[in-house]
Amino acid sequence: MSWLRKNKLEVIVLSAASLLIVIAFHLQKYGFQIVFLDSDDHMRLVRIREFFRHFDLSNAVVGRSNVPYGCELHWTRFYDFFLIIPSYVLNLFLNSIDKSIEYVGFFITPVVRTVDVALFLYVAQKILKRDDAFLASVLFLANCEIAGYGLLGRPDHHAFIMMFMLIYLIGVIGIIESNFSDKMRYVTVAVISALCVWIAPETLIPLLLGDVVLFMFTFAGRGVSMNLYLKNIITMLIICLILLPDVLPAAYDKISSVHLNIFLFSALFFRINSRQQNESIWQKIIMAVLSSVVLGLVFLCIYPKFFSGMAADVSPYVREIWLSHVEEMMSPFQSGVPIYYLCHAVIVIIAAGSRIVELRREEWKNLDILWWMLIVTSLCYTALAGVHHRRMMPYSVLFSLPLVVKMCLDSGLMNRIHRLLKVLLVICISSFLVFITPYFGDKTPEPTTTKKKNYNVQELYAELDRLSETPVVIMSNANNGPEILYYTKHSVVAAPYHRQRQGIISSFKVLDDKYDKDNVQEILRATDSSYIFIKKPLGSKPSSEKKSSDVKKTPNVGGVSLTEMLMANNLPKWLQVVNLPPKFDDVLLVKILRKLMD
Repeated sequence: MSWLRKNKLEVIVLSAASLLIVIAFHLQKYGFQIVFLDSDDHMRLVRIREFFRHFDLSNAVVGRSNVPYGCELHWTRFYDFFLIIPSYVLNLFLNSIDKSIEYVGFFITPVVRTVDVALFLYVAQKILKRDDAFLASVLFLANCEIAGYGLLGRPDHHAFIMMFMLIYLIGVIGIIESNFSDKMRYVTVAVISALCVWIAPETLIPLLLGDVVLFMFTFAGRGVSMNLYLKNIITMLIICLILLPDVLPAAYDKISSVHLNIFLFSALFFRINSRQQNESIWQKIIMAVLSSVVLGLVFLCIYPKFFSGMAADVSPYVREIWLSHVEEMMSPFQSGVPIYYLCHAVIVIIAAGSRIVELRREEWKNLDILWWMLIVTSLCYTALAGVHHRRMMPYSVLFSLPLVVKMCLDSGLMNRIHRLLKVLLVICISSFLVFITPYFGDKTPEPTTTKKKNYNVQELYAELDRLSETPVVIMSNANNGPEILYYTKHSVVAAPYHRQRQGIISSFKVLDDKYDKDNVQEILRATDSSYIFIKKPLGSKPSSEKKSSDVKKTPNVGGVSLTEMLMANNLPKWLQVVNLPPKFDDVLLVKILRKLMD
């Protein structure tokens, strides 16, 4: 609290700026509407609604999704508590749990984002000059990669993940400032580590790399290996407690025995090497290498898919038809932004290299360990973003920003440059993503036939809700599933989550695969679907403008899909278009006439 009192002006200014940015963005794009931005946001709120209907935390199933195969989400419950508790409190005043969930879901992420900015300022002040730390925090809240996770109407867990990564760094700072002697600091970091893994397995990267850096400094007598052993044992025990309500076998996409054993094997490694304190440096290195190789091989024998990542258990077919087309799961080279990524990577590498050179020249300070953690983690996230998932980019920015600010404002390389020029330089470099990113995206112009929607999304789904007084099953593209679940009482066959494999495959075979009448009808019967819902691609021609050559009339010839046939107004006799108001001209709704099916 003393730090907060000392820096209250900076925190107030940064918090106000953070909120103004997200409010201005939302007003400019959506006006005063409550709009949720993607499928994850709708699905998260659907799950919170399900909790208030059944009050069962152990149930990860959303009954109306992936009908009739059953739905299980890979999300863990920790973030849900931060939506459930304020929704319950707000409901005491509104007396409408659905409205309470909507308001909490709409506003919660900007609140988490302001906490992120304050935590980042705290970390930055530990290793940068006061003014430089403030500038780094301004750049943190202005960065578009990070800001995208803090918008209104985005109750997803990414800003929450970032918050706990920063809390973990603050815990490590506590260990360093206690000169590695306070075991309670290690216990605190153990609790934080367990909570990080509970949020999402991707937090393992800074946790494990942080341990590696701390362990490396034990060779120089700067850390206590036994305390690292203690920290990992406690982390493992807390994960055991978390898993008690829902004991999972090996799962890579959510907390399970895999992550429990990561900390068990890490604890064994630190225990083995804590016995080498009086040996020579070469004996320590040999023992560290041998123990890491042996334990690593044993771990990989037990969990051979570990390095395949969170999507290790996704079937190749689902990966091909769906997951490989999700932009955040692609590398920048696949998603069309290689120049942007390469420029960012070059900046990170130069900043990290500059800091390494400076650290080797400067007099040793304990907090230099934090610099090494930032260097290693930023380089790791940058590499993973390039070869694996673009979604790693915000974390690369998070850990590399202090390096870039230090390089530009307070390194020997810049001593001869005037302070004002340094500030302008760091703004240009650190804000690279803010100003330049839009020019490296997909620049294919939108067709002239594209029209901006002149209706509120709630109006569209109100029409769907009125289709039937009782809930029915709607066949749609998986990406539309969460919106239908959120705004209507109906069920859907598919939603875009890899554990809903059968629903994704069924919707693909009906709507996007080469049309096969028998196969399509068999799936529609099996799923008890009553309607087909299609959102037309941007710029698609109205059916009256399509030429006969655009879509072949004969099914099963030329790979024509049912979606293409319907958009060309080529309906089989067992399908009937539902007339919607003209303003919904970007939507096609078709009723399935089961009695006319062959």
